[in-house]
Amino acid sequence: MNKFPAIAQNSDIAFFPARILNIKRFLVQSNFMMFDGLIFTICRSTVTPSERARNMIGLGVGIVSGCIQFWLLTKFTTGITTGKLSAKSLFFGLLQFVLPMGVLVAMAFIKRSDLLWTAVGIVGSLIICAVSKFVINTRRTRGREDKNV
Repeated sequence: MNKFPAIAQNSDIAFFPARILNIKRFLVQSNFMMFDGLIFTICRSTVTPSERARNMIGLGVGIVSGCIQFWLLTKFTTGITTGKLSAKSLFFGLLQFVLPMGVLVAMAFIKRSDLLWTAVGIVGSLIICAVSKFVINTRRTRGREDKNV
């Protein structure tokens, strides 16, 4: 019963100017939200929960990859800041640059539809790991300063 089937098929949210539509019939037939003269129709999804879980594999791969990349980055920066630059720490530094590219290329070949979620997982886990490490290190240094005073 959709008046604009081509628009609704191409996206989950379709935007229609309110003055074009027969408002009474439209509001009865669909889910809607009014906002500043526009009606946003939310098209119902036919994706089952098991399909959603399969579609989020890329996010899981990205989170694991981002955590591994953060671990490699901390090993590399620890080696540099302590002055003990070894072949092992240089290898970690090189690997932490190659890892996200390899994961994204692999996901592009395996499941292209999850490529964006893989990138989101990598970046999100890097941010969360960095913030958590900062908070932990800040609390540790505060504890040392309190004991010294």
